[in-house]
Amino acid sequence: MYEVLFWNFWNGFINELKIENLKFKISEAVGSFFILLIRFYQVSLGRFLGGQCRFVPTCSQYAIEAIREFGVLKGGYMATKRIVKCHPFGGKGFDPVVKR
Repeated sequence: MYEVLFWNFWNGFINELKIENLKFKISEAVGSFFILLIRFYQVSLGRFLGGQCRFVPTCSQYAIEAIREFGVLKGGYMATKRIVKCHPFGGKGFDPVVKR
């Protein structure tokens, strides 16, 4: 666990701020932001461009599940790999997010 020391001007002494929970909340907020972007795509552009995904669940739903399960970095990497192979000569069919 990391600790940050800072000067408290009101009390005149050094306090410790444990940032482990803060780090978790920031990564959770970033994940929620990316999920919000994907949801925005689903409701706006996905209505016009959607319906062509060769996989079940769709690539956007796969991305949401991967980010929720593995976090932004690994989940985003998994979603990118999935989107890259979603083309006429790529795979198709049932391809769920592998749980931990």
